[in-house]
Order: sequence, then structure tokens, then C-alpha cells
Amino acid sequence: MRPRPACCILFDVNRLVLTTSACLLGAAMLLSGCSGDADREKDTRQAKIHYEAGAGLINQRLYDKAIAEFDLAIGFDADYAEAYCDRGIANYMNGDFDAALGDFELALEKDPTLGKAHFHKAVLLDQDGKTEEAIEAYENFVRYSQRAPAVYIQRANKRIVELRDNAPPLSR
Repeated sequence: MRPRPACCILFDVNRLVLTTSACLLGAAMLLSGCSGDADREKDTRQAKIHYEAGAGLINQRLYDKAIAEFDLAIGFDADYAEAYCDRGIANYMNGDFDAALGDFELALEKDPTLGKAHFHKAVLLDQDGKTEEAIEAYENFVRYSQRAPAVYIQRANKRIVELRDNAPPLSR
């Protein structure tokens, strides 16, 4: 039987019985920057609260306030692809097309399979007359949006054909 360690740099062993492996695990978590699952869940929960608030504000056409909520969501979870995407939608509705495109691209960096980010990126590129890039984005939307309503997939496929036939860009 091994004797209990006399001390652990992370915990007062006299008050809390810990094994050496628990001390090492705690040290590894601190050194790696991991604060444990409980903190991560809290951040994800807060991110979702702010994301949902932002989505509600978009529905009310309060785009500046929605952007602020999405910023908070992203602050709690920097990998929240949907928050970047919906912030892009709010920026688009505010007329900030460069910021919108940047947000759609950030969303796709976080989640390359996020269909709605591909769709909104495609529309922006289409409006800018960037035909080849728009076609690629529409194709990605179709590829990753099997569960989207069929009407959206049909519209995207139709627009791909139109662009390949040299249709003019979409208007804003």
C-alpha cells in the first residue's frame, strides 16, 4: 500500500484526500488552459442564450442589437458557427456587405458543413457578380443542406444553371 502524498501543489491534502494522479490531472488541466467541463458548459449555455436573443432581434429587425448579442455569443464560444452566420445576416440587413461576407466565411471556417452560411455567402457573391465563386457556394449549400426545405434546394440548383448560362448578377 502506497502512503498518501504529503502535499500537492494544487490542493491542501490535509483537508481533501487526493491521490497523486488527481494532482497530476489537475496540473495538466491548468497547464493546458482547460478549466473543466462545467465551465465549458456554462460558456456554451451563455453563448446559446445570447445567440437566441440575437435571432429574436433579427426577427424584430433590430439588427444593431442583434449584432451585439451575436458578439456576446461569440465571446462565450468562439467556435459558434451559427452565431457568426446570423451576425452576417444582421450585417447584410444593415447594408454592411463586407462584414457580412467576412462573417459567413468565419462561420464556414468553424463549420464547413453549415448550409445556410454557404447559401448567404452565395447570394452575396452572386450580387457582387462573382459568378464562379457564387456557383461553388450554391453547390456547397446543396451538398450540405439535404434537410433544408426542397424549395430552397430547387432555387439554388436553378440559380446554378442560370449562372452557368451567363445570367446577370442578383440585385440587392
